[in-house]
Amino acid sequence: MATRSLFRLTCHGSNKYLIIRALNTTPRTLSREILPTITARKSITSKNEKAFHTTALTSQATTKELFELPKNKKEGASHWMTERVVAVALLGAIPAAVFYPTPLVDHCLSVLLPLHAYWGVNAIIGDYLYRPLVPVTKLGWAVTCVLTGAGLIYLNIYDVGIVKFCQMVLNL
Repeated sequence: MATRSLFRLTCHGSNKYLIIRALNTTPRTLSREILPTITARKSITSKNEKAFHTTALTSQATTKELFELPKNKKEGASHWMTERVVAVALLGAIPAAVFYPTPLVDHCLSVLLPLHAYWGVNAIIGDYLYRPLVPVTKLGWAVTCVLTGAGLIYLNIYDVGIVKFCQMVLNL
């Protein structure tokens, strides 16, 4: 027997309703998955059909809890912008290193390359690695990137520099 469920929910106190219909499932299952914090009442509209209606929320604080995510300046936009600035800086630094190698370009590369690699691989570790291994792997990757940056700066200060080193390796 197909059970129809109808959810009616007011968003931000307006008269617009979010209506979700589901077939072949019980209202109790859907209420646990979709609307866990709203009190609901069941009503039987006919012999073969059940309807599930939620009551409209009157408290503004409860509505804000359900439908608005808190804005945190430390997450998202500022970090995304910093990653993009580093990526665009690399787009300029790599051709500059090829056509006009200087110590300034070498030092820029020694900071930008490990930073860009750290953020990229760190996101991959967080998204795709088995959860219990994530903290240890992130720590190991952070140590690797710091040591790589220190090694590149050492190469720039006490040796020939990153660009000259790459030219020497390619001429072997």
